[in-house]
Amino acid sequence: MPILSTLDNTGKPALPSWVDGYVGARFERELGQRWVWTTDVNAGAGGTDFTFGFDTRFGLDVGADNRLVIGLKLVNIDYQTDVHGVPLEINTTFLGSTIGFMFD
Repeated sequence: MPILSTLDNTGKPALPSWVDGYVGARFERELGQRWVWTTDVNAGAGGTDFTFGFDTRFGLDVGADNRLVIGLKLVNIDYQTDVHGVPLEINTTFLGSTIGFMFD
């Protein structure tokens, strides 16, 4: 018997849905010949009550549509449900720096 099953003994989903629909926007601005500033904003709902994200980053073009990037990301999740009669509530925010490499 598995420790965690996706179906309960009646065949119904044992765990609630975390699938959300999202809408968002991206803004991009060149800051000179090799620098680009990009900001993404999105919001969603469905399985969660409300989720939103914000990501802003600066990128240095290193050629062939590749960039070294550094930025800041914020993600908020608000989720409330009932799992087999036990209330479950998650309302959390993640905030942190990002660094990486983007390529096409």
